[in-house]
Amino acid sequence: MMTDTKAPELLSLKKAYLFWLLGFIGLNGMQRFYCRQRLAGFILLLTFGLFGVGQLLDGITLAFTVDKANVPLERKPFCMPKTSHVGENAV
Repeated sequence: MMTDTKAPELLSLKKAYLFWLLGFIGLNGMQRFYCRQRLAGFILLLTFGLFGVGQLLDGITLAFTVDKANVPLERKPFCMPKTSHVGENAV
């Protein structure tokens, strides 16, 4: 039995800008939902794009936001630091 595990699909900058354009008809924050930033999306949606200022700033920084969302999370294993005990190396 083979399992098909797909890598997460990279986000498209063109789609993100299409979602950003929806802000001009009242659906602010859709670009943030697309970039997996739900809290920011809800804030923009409920405040009309932070009264337009947040929506305009998102238009400028959207390429960075999409790039940031496309970077996979890197998790480093937790390692305890080595400690020396008193008298451990005594002769």
